[in-house]
Amino acid sequence: MVGQPTFGAVISTGSQRLQDGAIRMPYRAWYVKESGMNMEHGPAVPDYLVQNKPGWKARGEDDQLKKAVEVLLADIKM
Repeated sequence: MVGQPTFGAVISTGSQRLQDGAIRMPYRAWYVKESGMNMEHGPAVPDYLVQNKPGWKARGEDDQLKKAVEVLLADIKM
């Protein structure tokens, strides 16, 4: 995985309508099957930390994509 760590919010929420709007309430959490660890506030951390520079999209530069292609090409050569 290439990129930046995720936020780490993984609890599912449901919505209930109110007379003048709606409210969201958590109803399910996610756990790692092997360890039983709660995934909430536990971000997914990439194997390769790469941050795109400000303005990357306007310049057509994607350092994360470049790194991902580099890693995949290295795997193919093995």
